[in-house]
Amino acid sequence: MKLNYLITTFTYSTSLELLLTEIEKAGVHQTQIMAIPMERLGEFQTLFDTDLSDDQKSLLDLAGVFGAVFMLLGVIYGLSLFWGPVIWGSIGLIFGMISGFSVEYLYKKKRKEPFLKKHEKEVVIILHIEDSLTERVKKIIQSHGAKGIGTVKK
Repeated sequence: MKLNYLITTFTYSTSLELLLTEIEKAGVHQTQIMAIPMERLGEFQTLFDTDLSDDQKSLLDLAGVFGAVFMLLGVIYGLSLFWGPVIWGSIGLIFGMISGFSVEYLYKKKRKEPFLKKHEKEVVIILHIEDSLTERVKKIIQSHGAKGIGTVKK
């Protein structure tokens, strides 16, 4: 008798309870089922994108754009002001970078709350089942909206 491991992930819901009941009805004993609720970790946000972590969420993108625009305006209008274009361009660059960073930081901080779904938990289900039941249980799992399925054959 060959035994396989079926590993699958789900979002915790009442559908998961129905799935476990249906798997038990298919002939899998409770001792062959392991359900592991996963803790959701908060999003980690970095200021710079690196080679190892490129999440496309750098806070310096808008700061660079605003800095360039305000520096250009400082140089243009600095020609007619007392301190000249270099000083006003530098002031515009610093002001633009600070305002761009602030706008993007506040926007992402405000937008992040509804998208996190802190209440949503994932559950990993590990089944240790006979080879003859594997395909049948896979179909049951797929019909209940699994996020992914993996099989380890012994």
